[in-house]
Amino acid sequence: KDDTIATFFGVGRVLTLVAELARSEGKLVVGSSANAAGTGNNYRLQDVPEAMRERADLVLDHGQAVYTSPDKLASTILDLTRGTFLRRGAAFSEIEALYQAHRARQEQAHRALARAARAPA
Repeated sequence: KDDTIATFFGVGRVLTLVAELARSEGKLVVGSSANAAGTGNNYRLQDVPEAMRERADLVLDHGQAVYTSPDKLASTILDLTRGTFLRRGAAFSEIEALYQAHRARQEQAHRALARAARAPA
């Protein structure tokens, strides 16, 4: 969407190191979902169509992706500006539970601050 950026968390040590190296060199790392539209995600390099692998500047095979889904779902997308899920993807239940727990802690902290602000000095 316009004026937004997507970031990935928990993608693993190899991609973190690649990103750190690229950043230190003033470069940007971009990647494809490595699947044809509507076919679902690929979690292993061997499942990525050969035509896509042939066009890549660099191909890393670091084994099967950590987060997978039997339905070949893509990543879960959470809009942090609105607190809404835009896409239910792999590991959705875990991400939703973590986000709801975070929101509950935030609300509890806000209530405690409001009580403290109303308390006599």
